[in-house]
Amino acid sequence: MPLLSLTVMILCLTVGSPEVLAQAKESDTSKFNQRTYKELPLKAERLLEFNTKEGTWISVDISPDGKTIAFDMMGDLYTMPIEGGKATRITDGMAYDTHPRFSPDGKSIVFTSDRSGSDNAWIMDLENDEFKQVTKGNNEWVQSAEWSPDGDYVVVTKGRRNLKLFMYHKDGGGG
Repeated sequence: MPLLSLTVMILCLTVGSPEVLAQAKESDTSKFNQRTYKELPLKAERLLEFNTKEGTWISVDISPDGKTIAFDMMGDLYTMPIEGGKATRITDGMAYDTHPRFSPDGKSIVFTSDRSGSDNAWIMDLENDEFKQVTKGNNEWVQSAEWSPDGDYVVVTKGRRNLKLFMYHKDGGGG
């Protein structure tokens, strides 16, 4: 009986998970032979507001000019003046965005996101709010994206147990 209860609980969690409910399959393959998804037109039924003065398990980075910090909280990225003040959310939506890192020139942020259906490295241009996918993997556990000192390349770790480093040009390309 306990095994049946555990199976039912896992099935309920899987079927009711936000990833399953919030994504509709748009096509089976894309240019890079991976699935692409589009967000469903969901309407908010309630508004949840919260105020926080601290967080845990947050990745933080300081801009090259030392004036701004970028951080992740609850799956979104934020920027804030280094002396304090109001945080500005720079990403939102269903994607889980983490580990922001400023480019050496301070004009872009590289981060890890599941917005493509799997964790990959993305770059956000801070001047025009455009996003560019750098890595194109499926279930490769891409994490910890960092810039090369010249800002032309992004280095990521991939894997679960035996992490390996991969380097990608910021405009795309192999790793």
